[in-house]
Amino acid sequence: MEIYKMENAVMTLTKHLKGATQIDHEIFFKYMEHLCDTESDFYILGNLQSLADTIKKYEAKYLIDIISLYDYKSAQALDVLVME
Repeated sequence: MEIYKMENAVMTLTKHLKGATQIDHEIFFKYMEHLCDTESDFYILGNLQSLADTIKKYEAKYLIDIISLYDYKSAQALDVLVME
């Protein structure tokens, strides 16, 4: 996935996670599920280094915990990459 798409995905996820309504949270989890699906055109776990850089840039380390619900191995690798 291109960097600008990954940044857009992280910003969208952050917006909906911090949203105050139930609808925001439903959109967040549905979008996260779509982004973590290996069959999706918007699969974000294919390039973990770019995702880690984007997470650091937007200070969105909390997304790693939620990614672990969908792919714990990628979440573990992301945790290490973000800490570097």
